[in-house]
Amino acid sequence: MLAQGDVLRETRAQRDLKLEEAAKLTQERATLAAKAGESSTAEARLRELSVRAGELVKGVQALDGDERAASVRSQQRVNALKQTVTSHQTTLARKEAILGAAARRDEAHLLIAREEVKLEPLQRVIAELEAKQVSHATLQSSLSGLMTQGQTKAAHFETLTKQAAVVDQVPCVGHAMHATCPLLSQALQAKSQAEEQRVSVAELRAQYREKKAQADALAPVVAELAAKRSERDALTAILTEARRNLQAATELAASKPLLDAAAAGLETANAELRQVADEVAARSTRYESEKARMTAEMTRIHAESKQLAAVDVTAAIAETDRKLATNRESVAELEGRIEGAIRAQTVLQAEANGLAADLSGFSATQRRADRLSDEIAQWKLLEKGLGNDGVIALTIDDAGPALADTVNRLLLACYGTRFTVEIRTQRALANGELREGFEILVHDAEADSTKSVSVMSGGQKVWINECLTRGIALYQAQNTGQPYQTLFSDESDGPLDPQRKLQFMRMKREVLKQGGYEREFFISQSPDLVSEADAVIDVQALAA
Repeated sequence: MLAQGDVLRETRAQRDLKLEEAAKLTQERATLAAKAGESSTAEARLRELSVRAGELVKGVQALDGDERAASVRSQQRVNALKQTVTSHQTTLARKEAILGAAARRDEAHLLIAREEVKLEPLQRVIAELEAKQVSHATLQSSLSGLMTQGQTKAAHFETLTKQAAVVDQVPCVGHAMHATCPLLSQALQAKSQAEEQRVSVAELRAQYREKKAQADALAPVVAELAAKRSERDALTAILTEARRNLQAATELAASKPLLDAAAAGLETANAELRQVADEVAARSTRYESEKARMTAEMTRIHAESKQLAAVDVTAAIAETDRKLATNRESVAELEGRIEGAIRAQTVLQAEANGLAADLSGFSATQRRADRLSDEIAQWKLLEKGLGNDGVIALTIDDAGPALADTVNRLLLACYGTRFTVEIRTQRALANGELREGFEILVHDAEADSTKSVSVMSGGQKVWINECLTRGIALYQAQNTGQPYQTLFSDESDGPLDPQRKLQFMRMKREVLKQGGYEREFFISQSPDLVSEADAVIDVQALAA
C-alpha cells in the first residue's frame, strides 16, 4: 500500500509539470503568432543563400583536393632530388681517395714487383729443402728397419751362442769321438751358424752407423724448411694484400671523371630544390588566401541565414502546436493513471485492515521461530565443528608434522638417511583452492625421487608401513597420556631380505626405547629375527 501511495504522488507531480509546460508553450505560440506578419521575402533570400553555400562547400573541397595532389607531387620531386644530392655527395666525399688512388696504384705496382723478385729464389730454396726432407724421411725409415732387423739377428745370434757353448762343456772334449758324437750334432751346427750370424750383425751395425750419420747431417734441413715456408707465407700474404690494394686503387682511379659530373649535378639538384621550395611557398600562400576568402563568405552567408530564419516563424509555430498536442495527450494519460491509483489505494487499504486483524497474534509466533532458528544454527555449527572439516581436520593438520617427525626419527635410527616421509593434509584443486586430504609421500635420497607409499616395492613398503604404524602408536601414547607396556605384531617381515630383517629388528628396539614400552611380542618365520629376540616362545615345544 505504501508503494501504491508513492506511485500516486509521483504521478500527480508529473501531471503538474506537464500543466506548467503547457502554459509556457501557449505563451510562446502567442509570441510567434505576433511575428508571423513580418517580411514575406525572407524565404526567397534563404533559398538563394543556400544555393551559394552549397557552391562554396564544393569549391573548398575542390581547393583542398588540388592542394593535396600538388603537395604529393612536390614531395615526390623533393625526394627524388634528395636522393640525387645524396648520391653526388657520396661521390664527392670520396674525392681525396679518388685523387690519391693513382699514387697508391703505382705504389702497389712497385711493391708487387719488389716482392715477386724475392719470391722466385725463395721457392727454389724451398724445393731443394723439400727434396732433402724427403731424403731425411727415407733415411729415418731405413734406420727403423735396420734397428728392427738388427735386434732380431742379435737375439738369434745370442740363442745360437748359448746352444754352441754346450760343445766345450761336455766331458768328452778333446777325445776323437767329440767331433762325431751324434748327441752334439745340433750344438755343432749352432756353433757354425753363430759365426755367420755374428758377421751379419756386424754388417748391419756398419750400415746403421752410415745411415745414421747421413740422417744427422740432414736433420737441420727440417727446421730450415719450416722457417723458409713461414717466410714464403708472409711474402705471399704481402703480395695478396698488395694485389687487393692495387685492384681497389685502380677502381677508384677509374672514378675520377665522375667527380666533375657529381659537382655539377649537386649544384643543379640544389638549385631545383630551392625552386621547388619557392613554388610550394607560393602555392601555399595562394591556397590559404583563397580558402580564407571562401570561409569568410560562408560565415557571412550563415549569419545572414540565421537572421532571416529568425523572421520566418511558420515552422516554429507548427512545432509549438505539435508540442501542445503531445502535452495534452500526456496530461490526459496522467489523469487516468491518477484515478486508477486512487481506486487501487482504496482497495489496498481495505485489504490492509483485514490483514492487520489476522496478524495480531503473529509476533509471539515469530519470536519462537527465531529462537528455534538460532538453536538449529548452533547445532549445525557444532555438527560441522565435530565433522570431517572441523575438529578432525584440525587434528589431522596438527598431527601431520609431529607424526612425520616421529616416523623420520625411526627411519633415521634404523635405516639411515635414504628415506624421508612427508604427510600432506591438504590437496590443491584445479582452480588453485586447497581442500582437506591425506597423502603420504616418501623421498628417496639415493634415487633422488618422490612417490606415494602405495606404489613402493614390497620390501620398502614394509619399512615405511611399519615405521608409520609405530609412529602413530607413539604419537597417540604421547598425546593421550595413556601409556602401554606391550606391543604385538604378526609376521610383518616377510618381504625383507636377511640384511633388511636385522635393520627391521633395530627399528623394533628403537620403538620400545622412544615409547617407553617394556616388551613386544612378535610372530616370525625368519630364524634371523628369532635369534635376535630376547626370549622365544616355541609353540610347538609347548604343544608337545
